[in-house]
Amino acid sequence: MARGSLRGKWLTDMDSDFNKALKIYQSEVAKKIVSGATLILTSSHEPSEDLVRDLHAAAINGLEIDIWSASRIADFLDLDAEGRWIRHAEFGVPQERLSLSLLSDLCLKTWQNNLANINHDALIARQFDSALEDFHKSLRGTGFIIGDSGTGKSVACVRLAKNAIAHGQFILLMPHRILEESSTLSQALSKLLIQKSTNLANDCGSAALKIAADHSSITVVVEDINRSYKPTALLNKLAGWNTKGFIPSQESNAQKWRILCPLWRKTLNLSETNIRRKIEETAIEVGLFDRKESICAVEKYSSRAGVSLSQVELNESAEALGDDPLLIGFNTDWKTPSSFE
Repeated sequence: MARGSLRGKWLTDMDSDFNKALKIYQSEVAKKIVSGATLILTSSHEPSEDLVRDLHAAAINGLEIDIWSASRIADFLDLDAEGRWIRHAEFGVPQERLSLSLLSDLCLKTWQNNLANINHDALIARQFDSALEDFHKSLRGTGFIIGDSGTGKSVACVRLAKNAIAHGQFILLMPHRILEESSTLSQALSKLLIQKSTNLANDCGSAALKIAADHSSITVVVEDINRSYKPTALLNKLAGWNTKGFIPSQESNAQKWRILCPLWRKTLNLSETNIRRKIEETAIEVGLFDRKESICAVEKYSSRAGVSLSQVELNESAEALGDDPLLIGFNTDWKTPSSFE
């Protein structure tokens, strides 16, 4: 569009972009819906200096003018991390610099298999879910979720992640092997993020911590530390990263990151006494269902198996199965259930 016609389109024509926006703005101000607004004008050409000055002069109090010319758009797409994300998302251009949008996308990718493999309709609402939410919000540094196998640690973490991602928070699932191979959290983050987006720069872990510090925080959930060949060494490392202990010097955003580590009690008991006590200081425990949760689980699983139980039978089944989430989930005999103890 030529400069002359751009002046008409933006400013001087009766139905110019400015006049249309001004009319809407004044109407909304009169309704007390807004007290300020920004009119963004874009062009594939460079507007003249006179047009830019006239636009700013015409703007009334509370209405800002923001002009995106061809050069500004090009600079944003080429130089800004979020611009590179748009180029990647819209045109498939590889992205080397981590942006807020790419970090959000990669967070979701780390959880995709777990989210897909869980039947969310079969999940039982637990008091522990809200307890874990509160624990997560108050946590700074490394925290541990202690419980026996099958008590719902991993499921609780998936539900926490699903809710966090839905609210725009950064939360990643990290295999224990990556943590074993890393001396700092930023190194571990770099390895994980590059696995998911291979063109990222080697310092993307530090960039992730910076983005998190600027916007909210970042949480890493450790996957399967109990399957590690050296779980005690990894527990020592994670306990050492805690904000109550040693923070590697380059991790300057220590207060803006969290690590959640689901942990079997028997794995914790392998640690030295001082490490075990340090871990227990920043831990939450998950146990069996309470009876109400257990009855709800029995009713849901028995119903899915085509078996209808009375309230008395539901309670008896929950008691027979020891209020154990694992036993209830695997039970197939709803007429004579047993805990096999």
